[in-house]
Amino acid sequence: MLVAVNLSSNPARLQKLREQIAAQLGAEMAALDLVLDPTQFADNLAAAEVIAAYRFSADQFAQCRNLRWLYLGAAGIEKSLSPALVQSDVIVTNARGIHGDRMAEFVLGAILFLANRFDLAVHGQLAQQWRQKEIVKTRFALADKTVGVAGLGAIGAEIARWCTAVGMRVIGLRRDLILPPPAAVAEIYATTQIDDFLQRSDFVVLTLPLTPETRGLLNATRLRRLKPTAYLINIGRGELVEESALLEILQEKKIAGAVLDVFQTEPLPPAHPFWQMENVLVTPHISGNFEEYVDRVGAQFAENLARYVRGEALLNVFDKQRGY
Repeated sequence: MLVAVNLSSNPARLQKLREQIAAQLGAEMAALDLVLDPTQFADNLAAAEVIAAYRFSADQFAQCRNLRWLYLGAAGIEKSLSPALVQSDVIVTNARGIHGDRMAEFVLGAILFLANRFDLAVHGQLAQQWRQKEIVKTRFALADKTVGVAGLGAIGAEIARWCTAVGMRVIGLRRDLILPPPAAVAEIYATTQIDDFLQRSDFVVLTLPLTPETRGLLNATRLRRLKPTAYLINIGRGELVEESALLEILQEKKIAGAVLDVFQTEPLPPAHPFWQMENVLVTPHISGNFEEYVDRVGAQFAENLARYVRGEALLNVFDKQRGY
């Protein structure tokens, strides 16, 4: 069985990945033709039965002749889902679950930043202004605030757990109400109830995947459902929000502000108004990226590879039709 992997070019990380796979497979590893060197990745696409990568293009998929399972080391994999791949019988799994704690840290950190008006402190520092009265007047407690988490997968559930730990109330929005709600979520709203969900939330956190149904979910009309005191935190995809409508609402100060980690165009163009707005915190798509990411991807792939070799059910099988 040929396994072609393109997850790192760092020699130390490649050695660790080999060790992770060996630990999971033991003697069964001898049956694999394991190609970890990324410089050999392209040459082995045609023969590979298993492929692991972060991104996978339509051109790469067109070269495959023997592929049965594709592992993608990301949670949002829509850019790798070419029409031919979606229509094929190839099993696709993603890296769902490895980001939860770090993305929850990011969201809670953003909420604490806003509640304590560190944004005003930073702007005051840069302008050498002592803004004590303004900060004290506008700081607020979190205990009575509601966090609306749109998307209750592994990341959304972890965000809910972290937010309730500081006394916040969490409500959730998701498509499928049949599944039981995460323990930390007080109420679940269907996507058809999104207006109520938005009106109830002091912080709206977007963790949804990008699908035809979620693209542009927060349009101009829905953004205006938000409370004037509400904040939007987007760590999902930039395309979940009508960016021009959000810009207008923020410029008009119809909501309190936004923390934006993802954008329709990345990197965010230097001339974009978001950079200069005091009620916007721009971060460069970092909420799901961290130093130990590659190690976690390696561990997850190694576990799933062992399952594949043994004929067991794979973790994180991606529904190519539903888009998550």
